[in-house]
Amino acid sequence: MIKVNKPVTNPELVESMNDFINEKSAKNELKLIEKINKSHLMTPVIISDEVKNRLIPEETTVSFKTITNADNESYIVTFTDEDELSKWSKDKEQILAYTYDELNGIVLENINEVKGFVINPYGQIFIITPEVMQYFSKRKSEIGIKEDTKIMLGQPAVYPTELVNVMSKFFETQKEVKSAYLFLARTEGEQKSNLLFVIDFTCEKELLFPKIEARMQGHIGKGEYFDMISMDSSLGTSAVKNSTPFYKKQVRKLF
Repeated sequence: MIKVNKPVTNPELVESMNDFINEKSAKNELKLIEKINKSHLMTPVIISDEVKNRLIPEETTVSFKTITNADNESYIVTFTDEDELSKWSKDKEQILAYTYDELNGIVLENINEVKGFVINPYGQIFIITPEVMQYFSKRKSEIGIKEDTKIMLGQPAVYPTELVNVMSKFFETQKEVKSAYLFLARTEGEQKSNLLFVIDFTCEKELLFPKIEARMQGHIGKGEYFDMISMDSSLGTSAVKNSTPFYKKQVRKLF
């Protein structure tokens, strides 16, 4: 079940947005990217079925409300908080809270209908398009795992079978994904481990990773985290040696 009209506030995101508007420095840009990636944004929707006790069935059809610019391009509208939402609409709206990664996946799956999503269209006005997503992903990788960082790899004590099954079915629909591996990774100096997916694929990761992240939402336990890397990275190449993928695309023979 999905909760509807769950209250959302993003004071740190709002602060970072204002800081970047006032001073477009590299420091403020990285802070903004970090806060956007961790945010949940209020997203007005149209829900096909009746909502009871603020819950809707997972199979219910959800449509997104959009705003159109002068070039007749549509963007999904999102808001950091109720104050910003009220600038757009005084009516009682049905609201779902989506993460940045979930919105990325939604945009990429509906790219013929929407060009992206906009945060606070009557406030700070931050427009997120696939090009911006790609830039954010590049900047995130620049402050992510360094090549000389020691990463200890193993297998989860309790194997996430449900997650693996969900992702395997999803990868079947993605022709660019050739195989995928799962590890438990811990960075040197850190106490907590996280899931690490090593993926072999043939497209730009900026077109694939947001969709994978969106699909994983709801299947990762509370307090758990995951990372994804390409199999052709140095860490990915060493990780998969003598390892078996949990997913491998089947090659269909004609004869």
